[in-house]
Amino acid sequence: MAVENITITPATLVAALVAAVLIAVVIAVTAVFVSRSVSHSVSRSVSRSLGQSSEHAADRSQAAVTGYLESQSQALNSRLEQFASTIGEFDARRREESAVIAVKVDDLTASSRAVAEEARAVAGAMSDNQARGHWGEMQLERVLRLSGLEEHISYNTQVSVDGGRSRPDALVHLPSGRCVVIDAKTPLDSYLAAVSAADPAERDHHFANHARAVGEHIKSLASRNYDEVVPGAIDVVIVFLPSDSLLAEAYRSQPDLLDRALAGRIALASPSTLLAHLRGVALGWREQRIADDAQTIAQLGRELHHRTTTFVGHVSALGASLTRAVDAYNKAVGSLERSVLPQARRFEQLGAGSTRTLPTVDPIDQQPRSISA
Repeated sequence: MAVENITITPATLVAALVAAVLIAVVIAVTAVFVSRSVSHSVSRSVSRSLGQSSEHAADRSQAAVTGYLESQSQALNSRLEQFASTIGEFDARRREESAVIAVKVDDLTASSRAVAEEARAVAGAMSDNQARGHWGEMQLERVLRLSGLEEHISYNTQVSVDGGRSRPDALVHLPSGRCVVIDAKTPLDSYLAAVSAADPAERDHHFANHARAVGEHIKSLASRNYDEVVPGAIDVVIVFLPSDSLLAEAYRSQPDLLDRALAGRIALASPSTLLAHLRGVALGWREQRIADDAQTIAQLGRELHHRTTTFVGHVSALGASLTRAVDAYNKAVGSLERSVLPQARRFEQLGAGSTRTLPTVDPIDQQPRSISA
């Protein structure tokens, strides 16, 4: 025989304690009553058998029995008071916990209502085609920013082409000078109906309609021939679905959807797959910048080398000129010492000199340092 699990709640515990107290009270009263009845019966029997001589001893026995019973009654009363105190504590704690639980239940109810209202608001907003389009464009811009591309440099949004007759949601520029056309689509009617459907057959029916809606978008974009109207566009257009589940359910309902899209030169992408592709484009741009910087550095190096060579030539010519000037100076000093100063000193010896003394002119022994490095 199986034993059922019994859950003990605070109310059950309180009821059990009250019952125990009542039983203990009944037992105590009964014990007092029986003890007194027995004592009186014993007293009467002893009195009849022993007479007046043993009456005093019977009174002492009765007093002893009565004292013992009273002491036990006091102990029982003390226990009953402790039980009553414990029961009061349990009851107060139960009331506090009940109040806390009531507050939590109210908060949970309010939160559930708020979530339900927000869900209804979102569902209502998504029923508007314009709101869906804005949501898809916002998701696309978010993925573009997360990829590391720079707006107006690596990509542009809402660019009018073909004389304003077409306006793709984004043009992603490639380092080679080409570009990739991205168009965001948000087919949500059948998808939302499938998500809210309780019957599996009905859900599959709505998902099949969702896949057909994606296929219609593929046909529409394939007919626009963006590679012919957008300068430098590659021959593949990316259709961006703003949720991974939108693309996954479309593939699940129509497994050949990918082949039909590629046949029309259309690539289907969700936020996760598009982010991976755009990260590759951003890496290409970084490598292109590194290559451009390397070319710029090489050009600056060549210009610096040319200018350094010219400047060294000027310094070398200046050194040569200084060398020639030193040689000419030394020759002039030698001629001065040999031909001019001896005659001038003769004037001083003959007394025909001036008050000033002829200075000494020394030749220059140092030569300009040549450039050896």
